[in-house]
Amino acid sequence: MSRTLIHNLVSGKTAIRDKHSAPIETYFNAKGYRFTDNGGIEPAGITVKTYRGRTELRKFVDDIYETLKQTPSEILTYNVNEALFDEPLGDDFVTAHIARMAALKNIKCRAIIAKKNSPKKAPQYAEYRYLKNENEGDNAFYAYGDRFAVITFNGRHVEVVVLHSAAVVALNTDLFDAAWDNAEKIEARHD
Repeated sequence: MSRTLIHNLVSGKTAIRDKHSAPIETYFNAKGYRFTDNGGIEPAGITVKTYRGRTELRKFVDDIYETLKQTPSEILTYNVNEALFDEPLGDDFVTAHIARMAALKNIKCRAIIAKKNSPKKAPQYAEYRYLKNENEGDNAFYAYGDRFAVITFNGRHVEVVVLHSAAVVALNTDLFDAAWDNAEKIEARHD
């Protein structure tokens, strides 16, 4: 965005359109600010959202999609067993979610999976690697946009804690990159 455009947006000479929203939000997020639900702006800090149970898992997956639809970025997943999502979300929802994610522009996913032979459900937009872990798939994390989520499966119960913090995402991206470099490359088929 040019200085002139920014000046015109601030002064009201140019109306803010959807195409302006993502770069403005990205800029302010990088500077440590976030937009509030009521249309204001404040120092980012860390906000926490918890999703508990099967129906709230869908809300979490919707948040991934909506966040990346608004501000495309890379998705990082660590120790994920994608099969654990099937039963609580349902096959139709999983299929629809993968299709809508694959349709987004400018996103990709790097996934370190829990088990080498586990299903790779999103090869359209994800690259998979494997790293042996003693706690395979029951606890995982997702980093997407400016959100860092810890997912815990305990039998049929699932809980997701999402930290809304670009700083937490940046720290864990560095740790993820080290694990990624040491993980075994595996091919996922596009069926």
